[in-house]
Amino acid sequence: KEAGDWLEMARQVQEVLLLNQVHADGMQKELCTQYHSTVIRSLATLQMILARRGEPSFYDTEPFRTRFLDMHRLLAGILAPDGYTPSFNSAVYGTEWMAILAAGNAFFRDPELQWHLRRWYNPEMVPVQKNGPGWSCTLLHDLCIPRPKGLRSRKPRSTSQLFPESGVAVLRDSWDGDGNALFLDFGHPEGGHAYAARGSFSAWVKGKPAALSPGSPFAYSNRDYRAWYYGTRGQDTVWVDEEDQELWRPGGKRRIWGRLLDWRDDREETRIRVAHDGYLRSKGIGHERTVLLAKGKFFLIYDLLDGSGSEENRTLRWTLRCPNKMTETEGRVVESSGDPGIRLVPAWTARIEAAEIDWGPSMVPLAYQEDMSPQQGQTCHVRFVQQLERGEKARFLVLMVAGDCGEAEVEGKVMERGVEVQVRIQGETWNGMLE
Repeated sequence: KEAGDWLEMARQVQEVLLLNQVHADGMQKELCTQYHSTVIRSLATLQMILARRGEPSFYDTEPFRTRFLDMHRLLAGILAPDGYTPSFNSAVYGTEWMAILAAGNAFFRDPELQWHLRRWYNPEMVPVQKNGPGWSCTLLHDLCIPRPKGLRSRKPRSTSQLFPESGVAVLRDSWDGDGNALFLDFGHPEGGHAYAARGSFSAWVKGKPAALSPGSPFAYSNRDYRAWYYGTRGQDTVWVDEEDQELWRPGGKRRIWGRLLDWRDDREETRIRVAHDGYLRSKGIGHERTVLLAKGKFFLIYDLLDGSGSEENRTLRWTLRCPNKMTETEGRVVESSGDPGIRLVPAWTARIEAAEIDWGPSMVPLAYQEDMSPQQGQTCHVRFVQQLERGEKARFLVLMVAGDCGEAEVEGKVMERGVEVQVRIQGETWNGMLE
């Protein structure tokens, strides 16, 4: 073939890949930040060559421009208060987004992407994935000027954001470095890099990592991979009978997706209610999770485990993994070390038979090392243990606040249409209903 024929074939292949591998809201369909960045890097290499030569590219040709720009905006939308992207599924806790946005925005010239670059760019910064230089640094070129003249930056108009096609939600109260943020994966994955983690989340409290998904080890042959990374034991969700959520629908060709039941965002609160059937066939259990952020104050996590289809009693373990040491105090309250640390206050403590605290392997958070020597870290986890009688329902209601907040209490009353909740924190009382 002539060179022009090869170029046209490559262009068409990338067009098909972009529209078929990426959800309409901008996330690559494996729901994994590492492979999301990998797809951008693969597509951008050709697109930059085309753009520099004045040829039509994803940077200026629709419908590809909108989808490609949304891939970049998604990375910005899921940035944590410390400037890292959270570890969704087989992912990384990293900063290589800076290289991707710097390369892409040389062509997009998007004011909101530029705001993030202006906020986080540092000439001494090495964009990293896991604890080594990010592969997306290969995208950097002479047009990548982090603070170009003539391009005004604009702070994002919204803080919380829902990505409904992907099944990802961000509950955030500000873009400040000491803000609260929670990243929930209720999940519409395809392919093989999504974990048994529907309903799992990562959270930052007063700007510091508080609950972290484990990410992905350097090698999938890692002896802890299946249990702690790929499996449900290492995720921030409810673990049933110490067995993993099922991943595949009958037939083994399509993944089990979560479902969005409700989303609300206003000046005072952001809340989301989701469900998944990861334990329905294996355990006869449906799982609904509601997360509420009272902005500037606290998080509430409410879980309903419906065992109507279960023919046996089940053991439930509500799990949260924290980068700092956790300790149980009075009344099943669990506190972490750190500044400010976190406090977990469960309701209905009579139903919780234990608060199991231990450590397990994780790839987050790991700091950059020039020799990439740390291959694995450890995070502390707590598991609130409760029994589910066959054919019955069980509930968890957990208040998560900063460790320095002082008084913090939560009560829940089960009503016909949901749970009536009262939170008392630092002399204030919040009342609300969780469906």
